[in-house]
Amino acid sequence: MRVSTIGFLVPPPPWTARVIGATAKAVTLLHGDGAAVSVVGLPDNMDARAFVVEEGFDEFSRTAGLALRADGGFARASYDREGLGIAGGAATSAVAAEAIVAGAFPWDPRPALLEASARLRARPPAARGAAGDDNDPERASAPSGLSDAARILADELASARGPVRSPDGIHGAGPFGDAFRRLRAGPGFPADLVGFGPGSTPAGDDWIAGYLTGRDLLEGGPRSSEPELRSALEAALPRTTPAGRALLAGAIAGAPPAYLVELAIAAAAAKADERRLREAARAALGHGASSGEDAMAGFLDATGYRGQRPDAL
Repeated sequence: MRVSTIGFLVPPPPWTARVIGATAKAVTLLHGDGAAVSVVGLPDNMDARAFVVEEGFDEFSRTAGLALRADGGFARASYDREGLGIAGGAATSAVAAEAIVAGAFPWDPRPALLEASARLRARPPAARGAAGDDNDPERASAPSGLSDAARILADELASARGPVRSPDGIHGAGPFGDAFRRLRAGPGFPADLVGFGPGSTPAGDDWIAGYLTGRDLLEGGPRSSEPELRSALEAALPRTTPAGRALLAGAIAGAPPAYLVELAIAAAAAKADERRLREAARAALGHGASSGEDAMAGFLDATGYRGQRPDAL
């Protein structure tokens, strides 16, 4: 097995971490800094605190799962300059796997996001009313083409939710949805979304990641927007889960997960690339139980898009 890619926010070696999850998509490690580090099998699932093991990931995940089930769930990961390894406790020392890290490519999406933002901002302002709201001066001055991208994303999001979508999420009619709307109306929004909502990465964290991605795209690239919000998010990180901390650490640094990177790049592309945008939207919506949906809603909010149903996002 070999690690092909390492996220640039993965803590430098050496370190050990507890294995807290193993699925067909990812092995999740709890690092000593309180944030998760992931091992994934596909570049599409990459983020700034992840390793990609493209060849041998199934074996790596299976080993992690065996180690978790043995010795009361004890399993450890170790990362040094030679490799990334998984082993169980004393009774399961034979259950082990190691992925070599030599030659691994560093993953950092910030240059591509900077280029996408520059391409978007180089366009002339959209004509008044192009965003669907003649009375909104911010939308009237948005770069040409972004409103079209937002409408496409909103269309994909609405199609994915559909009339029978569960009401239990933060955009539904259930208690999480009611609480989300109350938070949205308060002075602490959106920083008070940290750790809010269902999911191993709480839905509020997903929304924030999408929002920061969209704001950076509009304002000039990674970390170009929302300095006060970023400071508030850093202070609030202890409120969320290890996976949420990892997600927000990347978003704060201007490096969201790969599916959001592709969504931003596709949204900044020429109008003729509608197919790429729809593919990026559908890929995002397939990410997690609702993570992609929540992140897309945050991204759309950052663009100022409201369409005909302001509360729908």
